[in-house]
Amino acid sequence: MTFHKHSVSHISRTFREQQGQTFSDYLSSLRMNEMKRLLVETDLAVKQVVAEIGYSDVANCIRQFRLQEGLTPDAYRRVVRSGEAIHSVN
Repeated sequence: MTFHKHSVSHISRTFREQQGQTFSDYLSSLRMNEMKRLLVETDLAVKQVVAEIGYSDVANCIRQFRLQEGLTPDAYRRVVRSGEAIHSVN
């Protein structure tokens, strides 16, 4: 098996060109989508959901979620489960 050595900047640039976003943004989007799914489909505590999606800092994760969705994770869960419309801030 042959491995090619690429610089981190080359891999990062190639990822951004192919995906239209940085790897960090891509990973954050995956995590937030999984968080939304877990909030709606499970009764796990927010702290447990945060751990499940790979965040180590609960407060930072909640802050990022609120910035993206306009609601805290608990409020998001209540609204989605009640069937109310959500107006995302993005």
